[in-house]
Amino acid sequence: MSLKNYHQLIDNICELTMLPDPASLYEVASISVRNINFSLLYKENAVLGEVQIFCGFGPLPTQQRERVLQRLLETNLYLCTGPGSPTLTYNAETGQVVLVCIFPLGALEAQPLLDMLGHLAETAKRWQSTYFLTEEDSQVRTQTAQRAPALQRNFNTAVQR
Repeated sequence: MSLKNYHQLIDNICELTMLPDPASLYEVASISVRNINFSLLYKENAVLGEVQIFCGFGPLPTQQRERVLQRLLETNLYLCTGPGSPTLTYNAETGQVVLVCIFPLGALEAQPLLDMLGHLAETAKRWQSTYFLTEEDSQVRTQTAQRAPALQRNFNTAVQR
């Protein structure tokens, strides 16, 4: 019965967004909201079933990677408020940061779900532009970048000796 309810949710999402062929999205609903990729998957459980939502945040930066990873862990601490709390993860296969949410199927309706996906899309875009780092983090990044050539020269000189 809950799988049928999930199919109805997908049908309603497709109707609201004018996506054709809802049945093609039943197994994995891959949709884009504000140019951010989402995947919705149905997971059976003993009660009503669950919807797993995956929001692609994008790749980790090459610079300041450790600080960004630390910020993601800090952010997870504040996101953890109980069942259905979103979690930031890293998919090593794709090299992408992904936000994952799991909701009971009975708690979801198409329009509020689309509104939530819009909010998550804006959050993903903010992460892509700031990595959730503060101005103070940016100053540390700038100072580190300015010192890097001198540190590299000192390292190279020490290695040559």
